[in-house]
Amino acid sequence: MVKYLNYLTFQRNLSHHTIDAYRSDLQQFCAFHSLETDDSILNVKYNDVRSWVASLAKSKMAPTSINRKISAVKRFYKYLKKLDLVSVNPADSVGNLKKPRRLPQYVKQYEMDRLIDSHKPVNTGETEYTEILEFTALMLLYQAGLRRSELINLLDVNVDTIQKTVKVMGKGSKERIVPLTEEMNELLNNYRNSRNTLGDFHDNFFIFENGKPLYEKWVYRLVKKSLSEVSTVAKKSPHVLRHSFATHLLQRGADINAIKELLGHSSLAATQIYAHNDIEQLKKIHKLHPNS
Repeated sequence: MVKYLNYLTFQRNLSHHTIDAYRSDLQQFCAFHSLETDDSILNVKYNDVRSWVASLAKSKMAPTSINRKISAVKRFYKYLKKLDLVSVNPADSVGNLKKPRRLPQYVKQYEMDRLIDSHKPVNTGETEYTEILEFTALMLLYQAGLRRSELINLLDVNVDTIQKTVKVMGKGSKERIVPLTEEMNELLNNYRNSRNTLGDFHDNFFIFENGKPLYEKWVYRLVKKSLSEVSTVAKKSPHVLRHSFATHLLQRGADINAIKELLGHSSLAATQIYAHNDIEQLKKIHKLHPNS
């Protein structure tokens, strides 16, 4: 093992942190099987590796940590095989554990209602431009399910308040048309009218008072600040509003294929995670039922 660690250090030029992780994982493997001699290390079989992995899983270790340890053992025996010290890599057929899929976080409907009520500009004729910009940007992220980059890069010509649609340029230059509610359409119209009083025309739909387009950190800070006021959701990023858009549509009975098109997903599998999200919420509610 020492020669292997030296190989990683001096020939592969791996970091001290990585070397320490390999050393720890391999020492744990050897300790589990009491592999104290070179002969015992060279005689390891597939079932030996499998039993070790099974013990790690039984100890409730995270799948990502177990997979890292499997990789360490695989690479070690790959090195030994390259030196013709073993004929077969005993870890080759050991598969990685499936990582639990993280459900997307979303803001509850009543929290979104609270956000809208507290941030909606009062139409007095003296409302500041920045206030209108912030609220309209927030609402379009939520009510159209836009990604942060899609909001920033939205072109003025692609906002059609006559047809009540926005044309969005998504990932991989894939275009999609998102219909607007009456309320959202009116917000966009009002914002555009306010923006046009700034003077020069710009390609981007959303701009600051100085005429420059929005940027990523500004959008992130806006969303984080706004959500912090109404929700305890752990993540407070623009993508959480997109997740909320999809989840709320599903909860209201929208067809999942329609949600897929609105989000611009290339496959239904990416959208189906929201169905799982809804099922998890139903499970929580069921546990609270007095007869459950």
